[in-house]
Amino acid sequence: MKKAFVTLLISLLFLASCKAEIPEHICSFGTEGEVVRKANCTEDGELLFVCECGKEKREVIPRDDTHDYADGKCTLCGKIKPSEGLKMKLINNEYYSVSRLGDCTDKDIVIPDTYEGLPVKQIERNAFLRADIESVYIPSSIQTIKASAFAQCKNIKSVYINDLVAFMSIDFQVDKDHVCKSNPLNGAVLYLCGELVTDLVTPEGAQIAPFAFFGCTSIKKVTFSEGTTHVGEYAFAECTALETVRFSSTVEVVGIYAFDGCEAIKEVHAASVESWCQIDFWDEKSAVYASSNPIRYTNTLLIDGKPVTEIVIPGSVSEIKPLVFYLCNTLTSVTLEEGVRVVGTRAFWDCESLVTVTLPSTIESIGEAGFLNLNQNIATQRLNIASVDSFIKATQNTDIVQSNTEIYHGGELLTSVVIPFGIKTLGISFAGYKHLTEIIINGGVEEIADGALRNTSIASLNVPEGVTKIGNAAFMGCDALTEVILPKSLETIGISAFSGCTSLRKIELPEKIDTISEYLFTGCKNLHTVTLHPSIRTINLNAFINTGVKKINYLGTRDDWKNVSTRVSSKDYNELKQIDQIIVYGYADEVETTKAG
Repeated sequence: MKKAFVTLLISLLFLASCKAEIPEHICSFGTEGEVVRKANCTEDGELLFVCECGKEKREVIPRDDTHDYADGKCTLCGKIKPSEGLKMKLINNEYYSVSRLGDCTDKDIVIPDTYEGLPVKQIERNAFLRADIESVYIPSSIQTIKASAFAQCKNIKSVYINDLVAFMSIDFQVDKDHVCKSNPLNGAVLYLCGELVTDLVTPEGAQIAPFAFFGCTSIKKVTFSEGTTHVGEYAFAECTALETVRFSSTVEVVGIYAFDGCEAIKEVHAASVESWCQIDFWDEKSAVYASSNPIRYTNTLLIDGKPVTEIVIPGSVSEIKPLVFYLCNTLTSVTLEEGVRVVGTRAFWDCESLVTVTLPSTIESIGEAGFLNLNQNIATQRLNIASVDSFIKATQNTDIVQSNTEIYHGGELLTSVVIPFGIKTLGISFAGYKHLTEIIINGGVEEIADGALRNTSIASLNVPEGVTKIGNAAFMGCDALTEVILPKSLETIGISAFSGCTSLRKIELPEKIDTISEYLFTGCKNLHTVTLHPSIRTINLNAFINTGVKKINYLGTRDDWKNVSTRVSSKDYNELKQIDQIIVYGYADEVETTKAG
């Protein structure tokens, strides 16, 4: 029994050793496989490799640019067959640029997206200059089209694209004259994936480059989707069929002339008052504004489909951008809530129906002509202000008051004003305000600006010490002004500063004044006495045109007077003949008579 067990064990060990010596099979698939599925322009292909043991291995054949063209179009992917014969230029061994029409005779040009294995990213200057072509296909690979690339291509009727975002991002370059000759769309219609574009909706988040749709004749409606923040300069200029523009809440900047020549626009829609107030239609460098805001064509803005008439701008809008309501003639009332700090340049310029404006105490700045209306025949404009001080500080450099304006503070018509401390220059806050009868100027003011209190109804004026300059026309047309007291610190009085002050009877110019400016008292019919100090060196005699001045009280000597020069321009000479004599009184009762001319 024991012997049999040993024999069995030896046999098993022998068999095991024999099995270990049999070599393991390694599959050999060879180098040539069977093409199970060919690669084409839309999908990868597949290779099949089979071992003699029956095991299979599959490999991918990468998709290629081989197209099956029929009638100029790939039957698989729909790609249009590129034009042949175009002259190409290799740039930095990285990409190609179309440099000339070359040997191509096509009327319908198809720009290739690749050439000799590299992308085509650019079209050179004058590439198609004066070419007799009728349509152009622009692939998504194109990033730059240089100036005049399509100059004088008068027969182009259609432009074809398959990628809207790529097309809107192209850098259409122009010369210094800003005439776009690089976009073939100028005067043509646009096709997107074979469909005529009439209702353009920007893809979410997409931006619109300058000149992107310049001169397109097929677009009738534009909708800016959420995420679109920038509309480039001239982006829709000369889109003569454009009728409707819808702005999303995310649009922040509209470049200059973005809608220039779009006279067919009938509707402009805003997402909200808040978002509309944040759009920047102003270009500070060029100060161009007229064609940036499309409501210049409609004279109204639609919110929720209705024309805006009375708007309340919440305090969350810290700054109202320039030109946002320019020429909005349906607007009758504007209320700025507490928190609004800035009204941009011409923000409400020429809103002909705007008769009520309410300003908060938080207002800090109102840009040039922020509320100016050039139509002086409109109804009385009511201006409600929460704070006189903030109003003065915010309007130092801007015309906001008109001849028909009434300013109310605390519900009462404002007739008397105290200029607060801290103001160095008394600006034009109340220029033209007919209801102003009294103004008290506190210390700290150093200058009274040009036209500062022109055409107001102030009866007396006491300019405090510290003021060194009174600007041109500062008190022009103040026909109720009877008394003026000027400080010893005053050094300069500008041209026409008191012209038209018909109630003014006498005035003394302080001792630092050395010149009587031109037309200083012109039209002061009741002015009969002017007192001068020996500091006077020059008198422009046209300062006394149409005045009642017959004598000058001169506080210098007779010899001092001989050093005073008088001037008169030839255009004013005949008017000055109306002054028979100006009698000059010197010290010790010396009297000298001098002819005005």
